[in-house]
Amino acid sequence: EAEAEAEAEAEAEAEAEESEETDEAEPEAPADGVDALFARLRASRADEVAAARAVLDRGEASAEEVAIEAAPSDAEPETSPVDDAAEDAVGEVDTTAPAEPDPAEVDPDPVDTDEGDDAAAESSDVDARPVQPERSAADEAVFAAREVALTRHGAGLRRQLKRTLADDQSEILDLLGRGKGVASMDDLVEADEHLDRYVNVLLDPAVAAAGAGAEALGADGPEAAEVEAGLVELVTPVVERLRSHIAATIRRTGGDREELLEPIRAHFRELKSSELPRLVDEALLVAFGAGVFHGLDPAAERRWVTMPGDDAGPDCHDNTLAGAVAADEAFPTGHRRPPGMPGCRCLVLPA
Repeated sequence: EAEAEAEAEAEAEAEAEESEETDEAEPEAPADGVDALFARLRASRADEVAAARAVLDRGEASAEEVAIEAAPSDAEPETSPVDDAAEDAVGEVDTTAPAEPDPAEVDPDPVDTDEGDDAAAESSDVDARPVQPERSAADEAVFAAREVALTRHGAGLRRQLKRTLADDQSEILDLLGRGKGVASMDDLVEADEHLDRYVNVLLDPAVAAAGAGAEALGADGPEAAEVEAGLVELVTPVVERLRSHIAATIRRTGGDREELLEPIRAHFRELKSSELPRLVDEALLVAFGAGVFHGLDPAAERRWVTMPGDDAGPDCHDNTLAGAVAADEAFPTGHRRPPGMPGCRCLVLPA
């Protein structure tokens, strides 16, 4: 840069000397033209200075270009504080716009990875679930015999039980209507008598079902007393709920006939629609199962077998997976014969 300035100054001085030599060669101007001569000299001097400045400017620009071209490519350019702050601000925000997806590459039916994971987990659970033992033809025959027994005795038993329920309702409402100061259910009907009404209706069909169960294994049926014991255990909770509801109604209404009649009628209607069908089915199932259990060889091993097509619970499956157990042993749930849990429709059959 210094050399360029020196060259520019030398050129300017050379031009100035040439101009002075030209002025000296000119003829001497008259006295009245002295002022005009000085004016021309000043103008010429100003032009020379302007030209010299232009040469200097060109020299500085050239020197800067040479310096930039000679600088290493990895050198960082000098920036002002304002530029640095702007770069920092830009660096904190991602200004790159996301690329537009190609419509041809977009999956019209994307896979839901969550559902895929759930399906995989369910598949894994199913694969890990123990395989239930297959039923033999003899097993299938026993279950088929049970369906015949339920069909043969079920419809008639439901009709008989409905009549018993209607008679029970009429008697209780009649006693309450007489207004003789009923204070408890025992004033209407004794607990044992009330239970016997329902057990006696169920007993004959249940004994027949138990005989069919034993016959399926080629054995004689159990005694009626054994079947009756199972019915008492099954019916007692139903009758106790009925008596508890009637007693609570009497206490709530103070024995007022007009206030207690409709609540009691409503409870009998509910009992008829919900409890009665279940009671009939369970009574026949328990009786048939008791007959099958009675027909087993007392010394032989036995198996817990689920009903074909039945979605048995986990407890039933646990008993099934236990395989053959000794006659004097219980199954994993602690039961020796079905039903082991509510809704159980299993049977214990020879191993």
